[in-house]
Amino acid sequence: MHTAHTDYWRSLCLILLLMVSVTTYAAADSIHTSSVLQDGPLAGQPLGKYLDVYHQRTPLDDGLMVPADGPGWQRSESDVPNYGLLDYPVWYRLRLEADKTTGDLLANISIALLDHIELFITRDDQLIFHEITGDHLPFSQRPLKLREFVIPLPELTAGTYTLYFRVDTQGSMQFPLQLWQDEEYHNQATDEYITIGIFIGLLVSVAFYNSFIYFTTREAYAIGFVGHILSYLVFFISLTGIGYQYVYNDSHWLQERMINVSASAAGVFACLFARYFLYNDLIKYRWLNRLSLFNVAISLVSLLATVTLSYTNAIESVIMQAVFTTASTLVIGLVIAIIHPSLSNMLYLLGWTSILAGVFFHALAKQGLIELTPLVNYASHIGTLIMVSSHSLEIALRFHETKQEKMETEKRLLAAQSESMKSRYLMHEAELKRQKTEAENEAKSAFLAAMSHEIRTPLNGVLGMLQLMKDTELSAQQRRYLDIINNSGESLLTIVNDILDLSKMNSGKLQLEIREINLHEVITDCANLYSRQAMAKGLSLVVNASPPLNTHIVTDSTRLRQVINNLLSNAVKFTEAGYVLLNARADGERVKICVKDTGIGIPEEFRERLFDHFSQADASTSRNYGGTGLGLSISKKLVELLQGEITMHSEAEGGTEFCIQLNSCHADMPVNTDAIRTMKIRVALQLPCERDTVEHFLRELGCTVLTANDPQTADAEITDSLPTQAAEVKTLCLQNEEAEAVANTIVIPRPLNTLTLLSHLLSCSENTETRAEKNIPLASYSEALIWIAEDNLVNQKVITGMLRHLGYKFLLFNDGQAIVNAWQQQSRRPDLILMDCEMPIMDGFEATHIITADNDIAACPVLALTAHVLPEYQHKAKEAGFSDFIAKPIRREILSQTLQKWLTKSAAPVNQS
Repeated sequence: MHTAHTDYWRSLCLILLLMVSVTTYAAADSIHTSSVLQDGPLAGQPLGKYLDVYHQRTPLDDGLMVPADGPGWQRSESDVPNYGLLDYPVWYRLRLEADKTTGDLLANISIALLDHIELFITRDDQLIFHEITGDHLPFSQRPLKLREFVIPLPELTAGTYTLYFRVDTQGSMQFPLQLWQDEEYHNQATDEYITIGIFIGLLVSVAFYNSFIYFTTREAYAIGFVGHILSYLVFFISLTGIGYQYVYNDSHWLQERMINVSASAAGVFACLFARYFLYNDLIKYRWLNRLSLFNVAISLVSLLATVTLSYTNAIESVIMQAVFTTASTLVIGLVIAIIHPSLSNMLYLLGWTSILAGVFFHALAKQGLIELTPLVNYASHIGTLIMVSSHSLEIALRFHETKQEKMETEKRLLAAQSESMKSRYLMHEAELKRQKTEAENEAKSAFLAAMSHEIRTPLNGVLGMLQLMKDTELSAQQRRYLDIINNSGESLLTIVNDILDLSKMNSGKLQLEIREINLHEVITDCANLYSRQAMAKGLSLVVNASPPLNTHIVTDSTRLRQVINNLLSNAVKFTEAGYVLLNARADGERVKICVKDTGIGIPEEFRERLFDHFSQADASTSRNYGGTGLGLSISKKLVELLQGEITMHSEAEGGTEFCIQLNSCHADMPVNTDAIRTMKIRVALQLPCERDTVEHFLRELGCTVLTANDPQTADAEITDSLPTQAAEVKTLCLQNEEAEAVANTIVIPRPLNTLTLLSHLLSCSENTETRAEKNIPLASYSEALIWIAEDNLVNQKVITGMLRHLGYKFLLFNDGQAIVNAWQQQSRRPDLILMDCEMPIMDGFEATHIITADNDIAACPVLALTAHVLPEYQHKAKEAGFSDFIAKPIRREILSQTLQKWLTKSAAPVNQS
């Protein structure tokens, strides 16, 4: 709603003066302005009827600065030309005749919203003045720093002048032109600023008053009314140019959009106010309630449109919103006032009727359908003022009506208190039962944790000794017996872990540790864990990553490993021949990991209950393969906790594929494979599953894949036949065990991992020196000294036997006090400490705290050895100063990897006091 800044009564008086004082310049169809230039009695009068108008629907002819005289120029018939929303510029021409020289004349376009205004002044067809303004320019570049567009004219000597105004805007094409002398304009402008300030102050005071009402009563309609007033206040200061002058004077976008946004927001809050004010009545009539909700929805959509649509379309959207929602809200109020007449409802109708009338006339003026008189110009403001006043009164009346209703309600509440007392008693009984149940759950969790610890401790001795016995000379029959014992121990450990996890899930105490992890390391570690089992059964275990090769994701590493290990364990267990394929893909927010096997498959009748607790395909499954049926149910719950889902596809005797998809994982840090995209790589692998996986992986990376018999020269070769002499090209040789490699050959132990192949191919492309991979301690660790604190004799034999096999030197202590005394007395410090957590005299937590608190020497890694695997124990270990956590039963591979990890982090062994 673009406004002229003179008030209604002043405009009427000035129009009368204009009719008396101004005569028509018949010959040139212009205004004779000598009296204005000399004495100023016409100052501030609208000059619309003295303007010639030219609609520039097409570009001007070449060489023309302004439109040429002709039939295209038409005389305006209104004081304020108003053509609505146009998509082309309009020219306005005014001819002035000066009787004497004047230098303080101002051209005032009394509107705050026009995008582009150009003024050309000619005399005798010669350009003497040119000025550009408009709200597309920063406020600081305006000729006069005022809320409207005011252009100081140059000094005019006696003669005839023609003023051309070129106006281009996305808003309504309104052009309220006035001429002022400098002093008179600034006097009336000061009066207008005072009036605007009073009006703004009135709105702010009403907003503060209703905010106080909201904070004291918490009535939702009061805050809705406050939102409407504040939104309208933003609309008002934007419409009048106050906002552009004082608030966002460097943002054309805000000046342009804030009017539509604030107008639409005012409509949203008005609909919310109406809904909450009439809510008790609305919920009684479904169609009224739905119409009210529809009004809110329409207003929200229109609010969104104000920042997404073009400016012109946004204006039309706001107009339609205002007309529809105001009319429908008035209908709602009228129906309710008829059904439930009250003084507050009558005032409600008065407010909405006034704003509807204002919006209606404003919409017509915006579209250029009616003449822009002062009354029409201020219609929406007058309607809003009446609405604000009536709504303020109706809110006060509603308080009185609400008070009466509360008194009636209190009577009903007194009658219901006896029922409430009964309900409280029942609730108290229920709370006591809940507390008893929680105490039982706590006791059960504590019992399970204790049992887990007590079972894991002897299992550590059993499984640890089995690992040591396998390194001795055994007959084939003895080795078979050991394998049976080892498998039984591993099955028992799996059952203990599954029952513990199930207990934590059922009690809601399973906690996740979400952080950034290396996905490639996770899938590689999981595959390595089952490589020996797969190899022992003659299965091919294959690990593949599909591009894009993002290495890092955000999730819980421990729980993801647990799920993958469960799926791999099942795949290896239920597959007698063929292969097991682990494939991972991390792209954007999603991570998909699939485990596919060629095993026995799952009949259709058993698939629906596959993820239930203690569920297996049939009774023979448990007899033939073992297990409790908890693995998949636990995996499903873990995947759901990680905000993902698990799916399964299987055919009886045709293999099974399990896929887990995790969302919101933020995959990042992709591997750069540009260096090998142009490489020709020969693939000479005998096993079809390995050959197909490698070929598909290389083609996805953009490499050229050559078969074993292809005569072309390759840049590198991937084979499973160990060369006997130096290879001509870089050769990656896949083998079941470690082997000595000839020159230009890298031996890679199975399982096949495309990520490992990629790493070596990138090394080949960079001509870096490589070596055969060895899973043994590096030579620099041979002199490392490890201290062990362990009170259990069996566990002492297990850990020392493993360290002796791995080639490490060690000292053994029976309790925490002994190792602390040695730490404080001996001159030879250890490079790493393995510390049991529960020991007599002094436990591992206290001993570790004392050792790590010694700041006189470099830090020594302290690794916890414990049969407690609950997260709270791991957290307690970290707080005590432990560097890492190794759970019992101890596996030699995990022990070796962890020792290498922490000895590598220690740049120099700690051998001095």
